[in-house]
Amino acid sequence: MYMKSCWEYKKCGKEIGVIDVKTLEVCPAAIDCLSHHKREHIIDITKRRETKEKLLKSESKLQERIKELSCIYQVSKLIENKGISIEGLLHGILEILPAAFRFSDICCARISYTDNEYTTINFEISEWMLSTREVINEKEMIIDVIYLENKPFQEEEYDMLREIGIRLKSCIKERETQAKVSKSEKKYRTIFNASPDMIYLTDYKGNVLDVNPAWFKKIKITPEEMQKMNIIDFFAGDSQEKLWKFIKEIRSGKAVKGMELKINNFSGGISEFEIDSVPIMEDQRITQVLSIARDVTERKEMENKLKKSEEKYRYLVNSVSDLLLEVDLKGKFTYASPQLYDIFGFTPSEIINKSMRKFIHPDDMYEVLEALKEAYHTREDITIEYRTLHKDGHYVYASAKGSLLDNNRFFGVVRDISERKIAEQKLRESEEKFRLISENAYDLIGLLNKKFKYEYINENAFQQTLGYSVKIFLGNQF
Repeated sequence: MYMKSCWEYKKCGKEIGVIDVKTLEVCPAAIDCLSHHKREHIIDITKRRETKEKLLKSESKLQERIKELSCIYQVSKLIENKGISIEGLLHGILEILPAAFRFSDICCARISYTDNEYTTINFEISEWMLSTREVINEKEMIIDVIYLENKPFQEEEYDMLREIGIRLKSCIKERETQAKVSKSEKKYRTIFNASPDMIYLTDYKGNVLDVNPAWFKKIKITPEEMQKMNIIDFFAGDSQEKLWKFIKEIRSGKAVKGMELKINNFSGGISEFEIDSVPIMEDQRITQVLSIARDVTERKEMENKLKKSEEKYRYLVNSVSDLLLEVDLKGKFTYASPQLYDIFGFTPSEIINKSMRKFIHPDDMYEVLEALKEAYHTREDITIEYRTLHKDGHYVYASAKGSLLDNNRFFGVVRDISERKIAEQKLRESEEKFRLISENAYDLIGLLNKKFKYEYINENAFQQTLGYSVKIFLGNQF
């Protein structure tokens, strides 16, 4: 049976740690050796070998840890390089990663991020895989380290891979956030510089911090002069009450929209502006105010002109006796002036959004529709006479003149012509009576115009009395 401990054969008694063989359990080979070499001794080296093996293992582990630390250091240097893209960063880490693992010669790696996959040149899928997973801005990143042969991963290697994943996540998140901020700032600056409206930034006290180019176009002042001024200096005197109300609301933390104020342009003129302002908060206190001022001077002038025009139009509508009507393409009334009641007995609200078919005499409807079609296609004025219903049930003769407007609505002036129609009817009846009397009279009857030319001769009496045809006298002088 072999000895329980490790032994070493040594000559003489010169080695340190020589012990008496009688006190030891030795293997047969050692006893046989002693029988032939009596002056030689056996030394116990068990602890020395154990210590050596521990030292070798410790050195091996230390080398592995050094590789891991070197990998993390190189990753950190890559991350610190602000000039490298995220894609370049991932490729760089893949070049570093395999060398940090114990069996680097059969190691490959892969990083999956944003539907993209980055791999080492020797990448292959196998069952011997170590992975770590991180979520960056709601996007998943997976780092896989793979052995191409059946080799075990160490716990320290997993810790290293996880640490790299955490650092990479922090770096990518920061870079993506910076990219978004940079993009947002670029977009803001583009809008800021290109906007035709005045955009300005002030501090809490109203000191001007920044303005866009439109400011200098509208307010004739240099950038140097601007830096010395407070925003209050720009507002015209008659707006002071509004201005302080505006400032009070802003300082209370409220956003203000559509505040109309007058501003000096420092060239002797005053312009009107519509201002939107938003307070910018930091640590629950207002530090800055961002404002957009839109020049509404021309709009205000147009509004004033429109107001005056509407007043004139309203005066005209109320003064004339004719009715003003507006009809859409479906034949529905969209406007009626107050004269509607005086002519037809209806109030405007009683006919608005109702079809004109309900009010126009059925026998006249076809002629009205044909006139409207003509106006639609020719875009020219039309005049038409028709009968329309009075509220008490009878029909009133009306004459309408109008055209199609740019808004695709028919607008016209309607006049009551009932009296004219009655007079025309009486005239026709009178003429008919005169014709009957003259044609049946035995006396000669003739009508002369101002030039003493015959316009009418009763034909029967003329032929019976003189025997001539009236054609030779009509149009000739008396």
